[in-house]
Amino acid sequence: MFLARCSPGYLLGSICVVILSFLTFTGLLYLLYITYIRLKYAHMPGPKYGSFLFGNLTEVRRGTADGKVFGMIVLEWSQKHGKVISCAILHLNIIIILDPVAIKHLLVTKNSPKGAVPYDTLSVMHGERFFGHGLVSERRNKKWAERRSLMNPTFRRRFLKLSMDQFNSSVDLLITKLRKKADGKSIVSMSEEFLRLGIDIIAKVAFGTDLNVMFEVENPFVDASKLAFSAVLRSMRYPLDNYNPCSRKFRQEVRAAVRFLRQTGRDVVEKRLAARLNGEEVREDDMLGYWLKASDYLKNPEFQMEDVLDEFVTIFLAGYETTANAAAAMLMELVRNQDILNRVRSEIQHVVCGRTEVKFEDLANLTYMSQVFKETLRVYPIAPSLTRHLKKEETVVGVRIPGNSYISVDLYSLGRQDEYFEDPHTFNPDRFSNAESIVPYTYMPFSLGPRNCIGQNFAQIETKVLFAKLLPLFDFTWVPGQSYDIVDMGTLHLKDGCQNYITLR
Repeated sequence: MFLARCSPGYLLGSICVVILSFLTFTGLLYLLYITYIRLKYAHMPGPKYGSFLFGNLTEVRRGTADGKVFGMIVLEWSQKHGKVISCAILHLNIIIILDPVAIKHLLVTKNSPKGAVPYDTLSVMHGERFFGHGLVSERRNKKWAERRSLMNPTFRRRFLKLSMDQFNSSVDLLITKLRKKADGKSIVSMSEEFLRLGIDIIAKVAFGTDLNVMFEVENPFVDASKLAFSAVLRSMRYPLDNYNPCSRKFRQEVRAAVRFLRQTGRDVVEKRLAARLNGEEVREDDMLGYWLKASDYLKNPEFQMEDVLDEFVTIFLAGYETTANAAAAMLMELVRNQDILNRVRSEIQHVVCGRTEVKFEDLANLTYMSQVFKETLRVYPIAPSLTRHLKKEETVVGVRIPGNSYISVDLYSLGRQDEYFEDPHTFNPDRFSNAESIVPYTYMPFSLGPRNCIGQNFAQIETKVLFAKLLPLFDFTWVPGQSYDIVDMGTLHLKDGCQNYITLR
């Protein structure tokens, strides 16, 4: 009755007043929360806030606009403020740890768990289950430990040794492809070639399937993977974009890509299960076969179909992309440093002796190549930071860190601290010739503590087989005009994609 007597103008004005009151109240609450956060970390060393509301966001954006990755900005901060510093991005304060004593205490002794940022984004992407409860995104230590225990055996060297034929044959496919481009005139993006190789190896070694990525220019699995990766970065950089109506189409495309990736995994698993039910011989010597057998073919309530798909997506997207980018960075440094390249080639000749197949026993003897790989990961830590959540207050190296804090070990900056590495900006594999010369807890490209990277043996085998077969066959010439810069896309990438001219030796 009352509403019937009100004019449209009055109703509109009332609605505007309600909305304005709500926004004012919400803004006031946010302002009070920001004030609380700023006071909570006021005692800690760190860069001055460029803005009370935005913290150090403006400085970070200005740095990235100038071509810096976040680690370069952190390096500048650490030179001014020390090895334990606080910075703020909007309402989120991040405690950056670059001191080895603090790193050991927080990551190993305390085994601090992962926090919501950024792992919840990986777990569910725009409403679609993505990494789910896979090893990377699972934040509950107990749940993670159970899953890790199930998967550990398949990532040990004695298990991966059984797949050496497949590592070799996948690299042989890449060699066949590169031979057709080895005219010294065609520009080849080795980053792209290594990405496809990584997918091919994981598909065959881990899941006994062929996704046809090596020769198909437009491959749906490759395209879906790249789109999903771009969405992760976009969500981390622009969290409010998740609610932007103008980004609706992009979110729909991402959801479709995630569904495609998981459906691909489902098809692979169901095909394996169907073959077993039909009495056919099925593989049990790859990762999928081992997991299915260990879980009593998904009868274990702790490892059902969706759990397998979590690991399928996790291993692919966390595995192929990081290893490929590391291989591209390693090739770039070899091309830049011909003396190092010659030493690697000489070692390959001595160990492999001209054979077309790299044996498992060869890998341990490629010691200088191992040093080159380690130095690559020091200079270009592909996963540039380790983030954890500190539940209770801790005092480390004289600095009090409040409870409920996000802590981050910035590996890019850590690898460039001259207190830990002599002449840190020089690419020098010989620094790893003596393991005792490396300060403990200053080099951790595969993370540290109980939650270290399960795939590190896989990555090292893939990289060694790749270069042991590639370098004796081809010469690489850096395409003039491209930079040696890196960009942060969630993982570190070569900005211009490691483009080379290739010729047969």
